[in-house]
This record gives sequence, C-alpha cells and structure tokens, in this order.
Amino acid sequence: MDARLHRIQAACGELCDSRRATFGESIRGVKYGHSKAAVDCSWLLADNTGIDAILEQEVPPREIPPQWLDEFTMHGRYPNISQYVPPVKYEKLAGHTMHGDSIDQSTVTKGWGLADIDRLIGKARNDLHRTRSRRNRTKLLMPWQYHMLNYELLHVLHTEAVNASGRQVLIIGSGSPWVEAVTLAAGAAHVYTLEYARLVTDHPQITTLLPSEFLHGARSSSLPKFDLIVTCSSVEHSGLGRYNDGLNPWGDVLAVARSWCVSAPHARMVIAVPTGSHAYWPEPNDEQTARENMNDMVLFNAGRTYGPVRWPFLMTNWIFEMRANFGFNPSWGQSLYVWQKVRAGRSSVKGWRML
Repeated sequence: MDARLHRIQAACGELCDSRRATFGESIRGVKYGHSKAAVDCSWLLADNTGIDAILEQEVPPREIPPQWLDEFTMHGRYPNISQYVPPVKYEKLAGHTMHGDSIDQSTVTKGWGLADIDRLIGKARNDLHRTRSRRNRTKLLMPWQYHMLNYELLHVLHTEAVNASGRQVLIIGSGSPWVEAVTLAAGAAHVYTLEYARLVTDHPQITTLLPSEFLHGARSSSLPKFDLIVTCSSVEHSGLGRYNDGLNPWGDVLAVARSWCVSAPHARMVIAVPTGSHAYWPEPNDEQTARENMNDMVLFNAGRTYGPVRWPFLMTNWIFEMRANFGFNPSWGQSLYVWQKVRAGRSSVKGWRML
C-alpha cells in the first residue's frame, strides 16, 4: 500500500498537493471557494496507476494508517472521526464483476432492465409536473435516505444552466438506476454509468462501464466528450476502503479530475456529497477552529463530509455556478451543486480571489 500511494502522489503532483492556494472566500453566497492545478490526463487515464487498486488486505482497516493520516485530513485541517462500516455483500463486489469474469450479455442486473428503467423515467416525467407537496410525489427506486435528492436532481437538470436535453452524460457511481432514470427523463441522449461492480442492462440509452472499460474508452476516444457529469453520494467514499477499493487519500479528488479529463470544454458537473450543518467538530479547543472546520471531516471508513476546506480541493479546475435549491429539505446534507469546467491551471477567473 505504501509503495502504491507514494507512486500515486509522485505522479499526481500539484493536483494532490492539499496545501495549494484556494481562491474565492464566498462565491454567490456559498462559502466554498475554488482551486486550480495542472492535470496530467494521460496519467489519470492510464492503466496500472494504482488509482483503481483493490485493498491490499482482506477487509478494510478500522483506522487510517498513521503514516497517511496527514494526507487524509489535509494536514490536520479537519478531524478524522471513526465511523467504521463493515463490508456487506454488495460492497465486497467493488473491483470485481457482479457475475464473474465471464458474463452472459443477455443477463439483466436486477432493477436495470428496460421495462424497470422506463417505468422510473415515466414516474420522473410525471412528477416534474406535479405539485411539490409531499403527498403528490411519486417514489422512485432509490435508497430511502435520498428521498429528496431525486427531486432536486430532476429540477436542476431542467435549468438553463444545466439543460440535460440531448446531452451525453457520465454518471459516477450507481447502485440502483434512479439517477439514470431521472437524467433520461430530463431528455439526456445517452448516459454512461461508471461503477466498480459489473452492472448489466438492456436499456438502449444506458452504457455501463467498469473502470478498465472507462479508461480504455477514454484513451481510444470511443467514448464521447461528456457535456454533463452527474454524481450523487459516490465520490465521498473513494479511497476509504469501504467498497474494497484500495486506500487513497486523494481518491475523491482523482475521481473528479478524471471527469474533467473526459468532459467537453462547456461541461457542467452536478454533484451531491455530504455537506452542511449536520457535521460537527467534537469538543473543539477553540471557537475559531470549530467555526472554520465544522463542515469538513473524514468519517473513516464510512465517508467524507465536505465544507470550506475540502470542497475547493475536491472541485479542482471547476468553478461554482449554483446550488440546486428548490425548497426541498436536503437529505442529510446531500444537496446538489452545479459546477462549470475551467481550463486547468487558469490563473485568471472572474470572482476568484486568493485567500
């Protein structure tokens, strides 16, 4: 593990340097700034970088290895709080195919069949025209904790800033196809789902990709340059080992940077990660530290919470555009934010000010 992480850190360079400058103290009333870095897309999209490695041990560790704690906490700028989640059946599949190495392409993964997804698309389309009262909302197929996130996503995909109609869309991380259904309901031309476990579908507008397939497609230009990237409650887990992925303190940053590499110059990213006042700093020594860091933490190995410290680091070379605030109560901080792609290392962006 140490050798792999040292190799990643050396090749990653500025992108993985958590001490680099942050720009923009408050953008449009949201206290998350921006950051920029040089990005080596040829390395990010190469095979055998170690980014997609599975755990070097049989089960996820209960604690962050002490030699990497500084990198996981951005040199102590926010806390690490133990919230260990033992691996369950699905989570052990990460890095492996769901049906083994040899897969029958006629097999449809449960819930990913054409009829199932078209039913969800129909529900999403109907729901857009319903009132916002809770009793008139139809329930899409999704984990219970995302009961409001799908409505925010449905509405933000119809905004002028995002406009999913006719777009080629990359979806990062998926267990059940509710994000795919909502995106297709908003008029997307085609969606490509990147997931560690093998998902099989017969829906003509959905292509599922393992990491190896995604990397090969990006290098060979057989994948489109994506107009839109959508990820909901996924990247905050990257590199924490919960899904059998190899430990990687920059796993979430590298996942977003890869999407930057495969996106069109005009691309938008719609992202939901744990954010907001549900986070806390346990027994802070001083009010200043508590106020500055209350929204950032590592909950190892359950996930990460993002605030003014890690949000700019996560969204390197993307600039904040809008929060998807449509009057719905966010699901435990999982509100949607829209970011616009900017050129890597760009030194002059309107509204950016070095902190």
